[in-house]
Amino acid sequence: MWAKYLVEKCNIKSGDLVWLPVEVPGMTYQTEETRGIASIFDPLGIKYDVYEAKYDPVETVQLMTDYLTAHGSKVKAVIALGDVVAGYVQKAFEGVGWAPGKVPVVGWGNSADAARAVKAGYITAATWQYPDSQGFMPIVLLYMAKKGMVIGYDVYTMGNYDKGSVDTFTTLAEQMK
Repeated sequence: MWAKYLVEKCNIKSGDLVWLPVEVPGMTYQTEETRGIASIFDPLGIKYDVYEAKYDPVETVQLMTDYLTAHGSKVKAVIALGDVVAGYVQKAFEGVGWAPGKVPVVGWGNSADAARAVKAGYITAATWQYPDSQGFMPIVLLYMAKKGMVIGYDVYTMGNYDKGSVDTFTTLAEQMK
């Protein structure tokens, strides 16, 4: 979804480098997300670099800032593979003097920090995974199925938001603190 967004809406093309910071490299979510990204980028000749940040906030910001200092001139876009790294995009960009919107950034957006970065223009589009309610829906659906009830409606499990719709998701993220 993110790779497709960058290609279709942000003009990322063959030869471009997309930086993929991740707080927990090798975890299932990262490997599956990267596999999906590769399915879009590899045939188009778009390069990407999965980069290990860390889960520690101070170390994460420092490592992200260091990466941008060393490789920033090559980076054409960012996909933040995790809420922690998405939440620190703005701090890392500020650390190297990058203005909001210098490069398109997409990725996870389940945190208040990520929502604020969308509002400020540092993140182009973020994905809300409905962490406030997604745990309850499967329980209800399983109960309904056990009782023989028909489950005939869609359950949203994620959706992108951008500057135009960020206020709703900022409120949701703030409520989860």
